[in-house]
Formats: sequence, C-alpha cells, structure tokens
Amino acid sequence: MPAPIYCDHCGVELEAEMLVCPLCNNPVSSSLEKQEGEVIISTISLPYGGKKMNQPQKKITWEVVSIVLFCAIIATSTINFIINKSITWAEYPIAICLIIFAYISVFAFLAQKTIVQLLVSFLVAAAALFLLDLLTNGLNWAPALAIPLLLATNLILIGLLVVFRSSREKGVNLIGYSFLGAALLCICIEAIWRFYLNQPFRLWWSVIVSLSVLPVSLVLLLMHYRYKRGRDLGKTFHI
Repeated sequence: MPAPIYCDHCGVELEAEMLVCPLCNNPVSSSLEKQEGEVIISTISLPYGGKKMNQPQKKITWEVVSIVLFCAIIATSTINFIINKSITWAEYPIAICLIIFAYISVFAFLAQKTIVQLLVSFLVAAAALFLLDLLTNGLNWAPALAIPLLLATNLILIGLLVVFRSSREKGVNLIGYSFLGAALLCICIEAIWRFYLNQPFRLWWSVIVSLSVLPVSLVLLLMHYRYKRGRDLGKTFHI
C-alpha cells in the first residue's frame, strides 16, 4: 500500500492523481510523500477573496453540503411521521433542502455562465418542488406559491448580476443595488402570498420594508456616484 500523500501547505491528505490541493489551491509537488501520520501544517494564512474554487474543491463542498441536507431531510421526515403519522409540515424544510441541493449541484457540475447556471438551477428546483408536492398531498403550494417565489428570486438575482457586471466601479453602489433587490423581493413575496391565499391585492408590510430600505440605498448610491466615496469595497471595509 503506497504511503499517503499530504499537502505541505495545509496538511490535507491528497489522492495520487491530484495536481492541485483542493483545499488551499496550491500546486502539489513531487516531494509530498510522507509516512502515515506525518502531516505538515503550514502557518501561512489563505488570502481573503482568493481564486475561485476548482473542480475538486467544488466536489468536496457539494459532498459535504449534500450529506448535511440528506440528514436534515431524514430527520425532519422521521419526526413528522412519528408525530403526525404522515408527512405534513416536513414538506417545507424538505422543499428548502431540495432547492439548495439543486442549486449547489448545478453550480458544482455545470460549467456555464452564472446566468445559465441560475436558469438551469431554477428549472431543476422547480421540477423537484413540483414532484414533492405531487407525491405528498397533491398539487397545492408548489405551482401557486413555491415556484412563483423561486422565479421572482431568480429574476431579481439575474437582474442584480447584470447590474453588478455592468458597473465599472464596484463599491458601495453594489450594496445599494442589493438593498433595492431585497425590497423588490419583499414586495414579490407579499404579492404572491396574497394571491395564494386569495386575499385582496393590498400590499402592507412589504411597502414598509421597502420604504425603510430605500433611503439607505439612495444614500449609498449618492455616496458612490456623487461624492465619489466607497468606490472600492475592499478599501472601504479594510479587507
């Protein structure tokens, strides 16, 4: 049995065919073969906001998150079935876990532009929600509530992504745009929720939230475009 190979930067055990450490993203040298138990731990800290995750890192992250989500689904389903003898309230945490699993799976294994990944993730998550609702108590909340909410969230995320990428200077203006996107999402949530409950279309709490967020967004955008402040997020927050 060959001796295990460890990264000389972070000490994680590596597979023989790996050329780059999936944890610290440092190249694997040919002199990394160590005796079992001889793990070298580096004191070098990783830089903030480093490179994007490579494929081994994405795979490891996907595996860990998938295990956590699977355990959460099993736990909530078991508790719900023991208490109510059927799956009732557990549908909602299961739905959230399925949405997260759909998104991390697409982003981990589909090498496309972010907008394409978001669209594919939405389709996969919508199909999972549709099947979950169909297999439990028949079609009820998925087509009228969950999928419209998911669609609104994706459209707002895509809009923010387009705005972020079109901004020549990325500073506090991105935070201002994010606040505006969050306010718009609140309005969509209340509107879809009232439609689902067949209530009159009268927005209330979402308008209060939006009016509270709007001044903050305007101040941030004014700082960025008028007073030329906060044009670099790294310098603004000292990171």
